[in-house]
Amino acid sequence: MINPEIEEVNRIVREHLNVYDFRITPDHLEFYFTFDNEKVFEENFEKLRIRLRDKNLIPVVKKAKGELVLIVVKTPKRKFASVWINVILLAVTVISTIWVGMGYYTVYYGDSGLWGNIIGGFLYFSLPLMTILGVHEMGHYFAARRHNVRVSLPFFIPAPTILGTLGAFISVREPIPDKKALVDIGLAGPIAGFVVALPITLMGLFLGSVNPPALDWESTNQFLLLNVPLIYQALSHLVPSSEFIHPMAMAGWVGFIVTAINLFPIGQLDGGHVARAIAGENTKYVSYAFAALLFFLGIWYQGWIFFALLVVFLGLRHPPPLNDITKLDNKRWALAVAGFLLLAVTFVPVPIEVVQLHEEMVMDVSPESTILIENLQNFTVLNISVENRGEMRENVSLSIEGNFIISNHSYSFSIDPGGKWKNTTKIEMREAGKYNLWINLSTKTGYRLSRNITFLCIQKSSNLSFSPSEVNKYSFNATLTNKGENATIRFITLNDVFLSITNSTLPVINSTISLGSNESVTLHFVVGGKTVIIAMNIHTYQAAFLRVDV
Repeated sequence: MINPEIEEVNRIVREHLNVYDFRITPDHLEFYFTFDNEKVFEENFEKLRIRLRDKNLIPVVKKAKGELVLIVVKTPKRKFASVWINVILLAVTVISTIWVGMGYYTVYYGDSGLWGNIIGGFLYFSLPLMTILGVHEMGHYFAARRHNVRVSLPFFIPAPTILGTLGAFISVREPIPDKKALVDIGLAGPIAGFVVALPITLMGLFLGSVNPPALDWESTNQFLLLNVPLIYQALSHLVPSSEFIHPMAMAGWVGFIVTAINLFPIGQLDGGHVARAIAGENTKYVSYAFAALLFFLGIWYQGWIFFALLVVFLGLRHPPPLNDITKLDNKRWALAVAGFLLLAVTFVPVPIEVVQLHEEMVMDVSPESTILIENLQNFTVLNISVENRGEMRENVSLSIEGNFIISNHSYSFSIDPGGKWKNTTKIEMREAGKYNLWINLSTKTGYRLSRNITFLCIQKSSNLSFSPSEVNKYSFNATLTNKGENATIRFITLNDVFLSITNSTLPVINSTISLGSNESVTLHFVVGGKTVIIAMNIHTYQAAFLRVDV
């Protein structure tokens, strides 16, 4: 005797299909049937699916040894998550995207205070991004409802990423009925999200054109480069904008990237639905090929490796629709072609890359003299030249420090790549001694250069004296007398004019002699030109001077 429930199913199936054989197996029912008109069969199968669904039964159409067979399987009742989960995830994702958006807002517009930053992060990033993601998922939702497929509301995924979210998804709670539904449901989301991303991107480009970024370009040499798809390039020709992307334009950029990712013909992604409707069982090979392509692209962008591992983990195969025997109509073929064209204009092989601009500064510092003499040449002019050989505009601070009277201690200036900056400053001695002058250069990126120059600051000695004190020859004798304590004397010339001591009554080693108290020495000098010979006590930096005027 046939079970009443089985008898009821048999009756319902025969009302919609031309059944010529019926078999009962331990776990399912089999109905062998034929049809003459494919369109009529599709309509009847859809009516049958809805009636059986109410009894927790699923009909699956297959071909077995050249025959069409309808397999009816019992499904257990499932308990689904409360809608409050969707609401909570939505609220948390709004908060996380506002948090990230605050960062982009303050970088672009500057700090507007806590509430100003929150409002700016919401209006310019969180709201447009969540709108694109939400419309994308609701496109799937309404397409599924149109095909009488039960689906959940969108589940948004908050995440501590540069976007504040990993996107959103809807849960399809029953098998998709046929190939047409696969195409419609699969493409409704990307098309809806793309359509919304267009005006959002245009608005972002417009805001970027009327509100140039307030950020300090010279504060970093490292930038996050967003490579843009073809559609973004086309829009940017319509509305030229700042090179630094506006937060709302970035939300549009994300919308395009999300569209492309969802259209990958892999597994159960949106593009995977379309590929399954077109290629049938051969879709698995398309999935394998595209997953391999993502691993290959991971050489240049590691995010693709992570994504490829994720889709491999979730599964590269796509389950067939319940009715896998009827063909796609021309409308769905056109939609499928449009979907893959959409992938072409929104896909970017390397969406994000970190670009570090080369920095190279050359600083040349040259004083007119490194010897300063009280009441004779007590100051010099320091010539400073800075050249930018790097790739970015530099905001430079230059400081001059030392035990001197300095006419200008600091400079601030900007240099474009290939540009030069020159200036001079007056360096005047304070007291006798040997002192370093430090010249320090720094940029807002932290690039630094430093130079130091040693100066001799000399005073006239009351104990040392030359006789004669002035000559007009290149070769001559002179006597140096020390009326003070024992001293070590070094002979130098002003402005590094050539000097040679060819004869002396005391030993001369490396232009240095030791001269006792109340002792004199006669030396024969040869000079290379007009100068002042300086006999300096190396301990007190006091000296006698012999002027040579030739």
